[in-house]
Amino acid sequence: MAKRTEIYIGGGELQAVTWRETEEEKRITGFFAMPLPEGCIVNGKIGDRHRFADAVRKFSGECGFSLERSGLVLDLEG
Repeated sequence: MAKRTEIYIGGGELQAVTWRETEEEKRITGFFAMPLPEGCIVNGKIGDRHRFADAVRKFSGECGFSLERSGLVLDLEG
């Protein structure tokens, strides 16, 4: 059974979902979302890299599961 984690950045927030995958099914085992501070993403670009980095560190500490070896999905336009 493989455990996977994906992080999504877009729509003004950070999201992480973890799941376990077998040949028969995929089962979500965790989800966490947190809004990004105002001005972090401006017109699809990281507007303030220090605030963005602080938000990612806070997100990592509060999500309740490991984000090591996570996949990353970027939707900076959303």
